[in-house]
Amino acid sequence: MSRGASRSRDRWWGHLSAHLLHPLQVEIVEALEWIDRPVSCSDLGHIFGAEQQLTHIAYHVRRLARLQVLQCVNEDRVRGVVKSSYRLSTEGELKGA
Repeated sequence: MSRGASRSRDRWWGHLSAHLLHPLQVEIVEALEWIDRPVSCSDLGHIFGAEQQLTHIAYHVRRLARLQVLQCVNEDRVRGVVKSSYRLSTEGELKGA
């Protein structure tokens, strides 16, 4: 990782540290950073496995979206339910938060 990317990541995590109070939120952010593509709550449920309930994942994803850490990029209707896909907000999007 380049020095500039490292500093950028440090600022990004510094912004998050004030808001991330729950370990699952850290896991969600790390998973999205690692996957590097939009994912839904059910996708995260498959990644985390049985140790996390989908309702808990969805709660924390919505909270991170309200904090503008995550951005909803797609919404599809699946069997009468709206399935949203999220990605990490960019550094520029975080500056407005």
